[in-house]
Amino acid sequence: AGGTWTPVDGAALLDNYSDLGTKDWEVPNDITADFSTKIRVIDKRLYSIRNIITENESAGFKIRGQFTVRQPDGNEKWEVGQYYTISWTNCGTIDNVRLEYSLQGTFEVGDTFLVDGLSAISNTIPTQGGTYSWQIPNQITYPADYPNEGYSVKVRVSDVRDTTITDTSTSGFKIAAYFGGTDPADPGIEIGGYPDQPGIQLDVGDPCTITWPTYGGTVENVKLEYSPNGTWLTGDIFLVDDKPAVSNTGSYVWMV
Repeated sequence: AGGTWTPVDGAALLDNYSDLGTKDWEVPNDITADFSTKIRVIDKRLYSIRNIITENESAGFKIRGQFTVRQPDGNEKWEVGQYYTISWTNCGTIDNVRLEYSLQGTFEVGDTFLVDGLSAISNTIPTQGGTYSWQIPNQITYPADYPNEGYSVKVRVSDVRDTTITDTSTSGFKIAAYFGGTDPADPGIEIGGYPDQPGIQLDVGDPCTITWPTYGGTVENVKLEYSPNGTWLTGDIFLVDDKPAVSNTGSYVWMV
């Protein structure tokens, strides 16, 4: 038959003392996009070709790579507009990958999205794996709308040449709004016109304006809470004005 034949490693001169021969084979890094790979057996005395199953070459099969998603691996909270790293490893040489995410974690039609709208992303190290910095989209997974309290989002990586070669993050993560305050450049919450910092004094009965930014995500209502001891432990968390939700206008006047 035509084509290029490569000896199976360590099988150039195997002794065969029965009607059934076997050889353990470590599959090489020769990925094929279709079922074109075949195996044949040659009698070393007569050099006649004999198939291991029939009397000809084996049926065609495919050699493919493997993926493992490393991050996200579940239970993370990734905030809208912020950058987070997707990472993966692969076995076999894979030049380009496709990254997708699913809000429900099902990857069904209508719930599968390309990361940043890209159908192909260059694999950082084709023989090992790669990373991609992803700016989280405005698709908040609220507990009332998504399974597992909103920790339902999963990421999938696949080979652009053959998208059946794939791996999916093991557990889901949450997409949440970003209110700032974690970076010195973000003012975060302000109380009575002052940045949130030690030393602010509030008098009982006086009005105090609480202001906050919403940097990432569409949020209609927010919950405002305070902790007298600053511990945020059970028994030390109270609703501002006993309201479970206030309109997200960016400010609220609190009667202390």
